[in-house]
Amino acid sequence: MTAYYFSNSLLGLIKEFVAWGINRRGNSYGWATTIVKAPLALAKWKYAAQSKRSLYRDVDLIEQIRAYLNSLNRKYSKQPSPMEDKKELKLMSFDQAVAIVEYHRSCCAPYRNNHCRRSQMAITRAWQRYLIIAFLTYCPLRQREIRELELGRTLIREEGYRVRLRPDDNKTGDDRDFRLVDVFPTPVITDLDYWLDHYRPNFLHQVETASESVESWLKFAHYPPDLLASKMQDIPQQMESIAIANGQSSREFVRLERKLKKLQAIPESRLQIPERLKQQFVFLSLGGTTGKDSVGLPLGPGNLTSLVKTAAFNASANLGEMGHLLFEGLEPRQTNPHFYRNNGITHERRYGNPEKRAAFHKMIGNSISEGDRTYNEMTASEKTVQAAGWWDTQSDKTDTPRRLHGILQQLSSQEKQLLKKLLE
Repeated sequence: MTAYYFSNSLLGLIKEFVAWGINRRGNSYGWATTIVKAPLALAKWKYAAQSKRSLYRDVDLIEQIRAYLNSLNRKYSKQPSPMEDKKELKLMSFDQAVAIVEYHRSCCAPYRNNHCRRSQMAITRAWQRYLIIAFLTYCPLRQREIRELELGRTLIREEGYRVRLRPDDNKTGDDRDFRLVDVFPTPVITDLDYWLDHYRPNFLHQVETASESVESWLKFAHYPPDLLASKMQDIPQQMESIAIANGQSSREFVRLERKLKKLQAIPESRLQIPERLKQQFVFLSLGGTTGKDSVGLPLGPGNLTSLVKTAAFNASANLGEMGHLLFEGLEPRQTNPHFYRNNGITHERRYGNPEKRAAFHKMIGNSISEGDRTYNEMTASEKTVQAAGWWDTQSDKTDTPRRLHGILQQLSSQEKQLLKKLLE
């Protein structure tokens, strides 16, 4: 009797904890199955010597926990994947992506809404952000290829800009050569000119001038000499106290040690500027709010991912609040650089000219089959709409009404509402 009540109370405690984790903390059933496997393993260890049947079938507690685990597994198999939920927040139509490009172009204005002039650094950041988003929208290259674009090597200023990628410049080891004027709208080409002729060189000149002395460099880095000296004096004292109390392996000691090394690198980073300025990266690190130790380097993978996700999120959130038809009532987008390829390929599959498909994939650097297998986010019904009347050899394969009907079936209610407004 005692064992019966013990097993029921233990199972009840497990269920109570799982219910708390799912209902209060928002955890998934996948988390729950992992949690329940632990007491199941403990019960097997505890009662293994007493069991006479395979799989411990004669131990009630093990059977009860196993039955509960099986019920959680069934619920987990029916639960939408968190990755699918995240994918929904990354998806954008091409029109939405263009609206985000246009929003960031408007953010390049030299004056705020209150007519106060913005800082030169804020405008420079806005221009670079806008052009990176434009690249990903109209020419969805891999983020490495965008980060490593170099004037005179992979980006040639001829015939409206030509991108030339050699085998060492891309993941697939392919030779690629195409003109940006063929894929970019004219205003974006004009803005790329302005970035390369005005904001980028102005910023690099500012960096070069600031690096001429320690004093001017620290001012540029927003670290006056007295502030830097004070911090570099205080941190070792804090580290000494923490080492005595918690040891040098403590998290706080390691954090302060990292911070001290970063502060020590600030004055020294100016010595690397002349070498960095010899490089001709189209997009580059503008440095953090303080420090500037990375200034002039090419953007890192994490830098670009953070920049793009933040840009997509903020633009879609603000456009939604402004009542933009494509974003009103929509959760802010969380599109990363690589998923722009998914959105681009999906748009091409829906509305593009099949005769241009091979050239499109050559430009972005993957095969048609890879595009279909990995990047195409069309629904299953979208992929089969062209099968209508497949047996009718007399029908027009390019029957426009039928194709329009198929497209309309795939529009969301929001998109149908927008289309109705446009047609009125």
